[in-house]
Amino acid sequence: MKLFPKIHLPRRLPISIPLASALLASSLSASAAYTFVGFPATGGTTFTGSGSTGSGAGRTGFYSGFDESQYQDLAWSFITIPNPYHSSEGGPGGNMTYAGYNPATGVMTWNSTSNATWTTAFGTQNIATRLVLQFQPYTGIASGPLASGWITPTTAATESLAGSFGGDGAWPLIDVDATGVQDQFQIWYRFETSSGVALLDYYNI
Repeated sequence: MKLFPKIHLPRRLPISIPLASALLASSLSASAAYTFVGFPATGGTTFTGSGSTGSGAGRTGFYSGFDESQYQDLAWSFITIPNPYHSSEGGPGGNMTYAGYNPATGVMTWNSTSNATWTTAFGTQNIATRLVLQFQPYTGIASGPLASGWITPTTAATESLAGSFGGDGAWPLIDVDATGVQDQFQIWYRFETSSGVALLDYYNI
């Protein structure tokens, strides 16, 4: 299965943030379970993106052009989120873990399991990081997190996929066929320090 290629922050910030995401589809047969189909979905998918994963404004990914005649149901999520790391560390050192969903803001959070560290003239930086994400109705416009009107996620447990996400039944998914999604959606997300400062902003202070 081929997943999205790794996504890196700009070279001026030697922190690598690779992501893996996938679509999961169930076939048109009545009792079929979900299977990972990678990207694009059968029948085609259009994807564009805007912004940087580590900037204050974050990044927005736009998904559209799904052909729902090709599957019974379709869901999308990140499936692997390696810890952000500095290039001098040589690798991510494990994956982030899902930390919860805030129904008041529509924002999901993943926390790092190892800190990003790098040496500066003022000493060693040792920073806990997190990823925040919000599913949004499709507008084609990157506007950051919405104050209202976001798409409430379904969960791995609801879709009988808990074992596919490290056993975490709370892991959030977007149901591409759900009412209000209408076969197109967008996601806003940003990597930041555990205190909420975008990683690019923190690194460039």
